Amino acid sequence: MTKKQDRSIDVLIIGGGLIGATLMLALTNQGYDVRLVDVRAFNPESENANFDARTLALSPSSIKILTHLGVWPLIMNEACPISTIHVSQQGHFGVTHLHADAQETLGAV
Repeated sequence: MTKKQDRSIDVLIIGGGLIGATLMLALTNQGYDVRLVDVRAFNPESENANFDARTLALSPSSIKILTHLGVWPLIMNEACPISTIHVSQQGHFGVTHLHADAQETLGAV
């Protein structure tokens, strides 16, 4: 019989999606001992038939968080700025258009 080792950590994050991974990075950068667990093991080499290739839209606040964590400079060249947002529902009355000003975008895709 093997002896069980007691291991203490500060934070256990369940779920390795975008939010879980970002939280892990933020807490690790603050000196916490963090573990992240997910239903699937991370394997960047595997081609997953269930890969979700949907586009991700980031708000300006999300970009600020990713910048603070040092992630945004690594991905910003792959992103496209959002300059206009059109909000409507087919078959219903009303529409809204949002336009970025010259200094800032509405986010990035």
